[in-house]
Amino acid sequence: TRNVTEMDANLGWRGPIETLEGDAAIQARLDAQEQAMREQDQFLADNARRGRHIFSELAAGFTVMLELVANACNADQQLADEDILALYARWRATGSPRARRRLEAVGIYPVEDEPLH
Repeated sequence: TRNVTEMDANLGWRGPIETLEGDAAIQARLDAQEQAMREQDQFLADNARRGRHIFSELAAGFTVMLELVANACNADQQLADEDILALYARWRATGSPRARRRLEAVGIYPVEDEPLH
């Protein structure tokens, strides 16, 4: 088996040595990428000004969509006792409706303002 040093001597880290580009070609490629990123930034900035309502709608619906994805991921998941206790502690600390629904899904119906024993 060949070691890493021998393989790099034959290939180089960026591919076969005979196909490596010189510094000028690499710099030209970096400059082109930088210019493309500047143009993309300008495009995004222009559209952010014109399409504020679109970004507002996306932001407003983001938490709902995230919760739907989380619910889909957790739909078939069985909770261990430790997970249920952690979920209950999270619900007590935050009042999270999602945590409450997950507790109810496993048969635990938390009561608001219930004193701890």
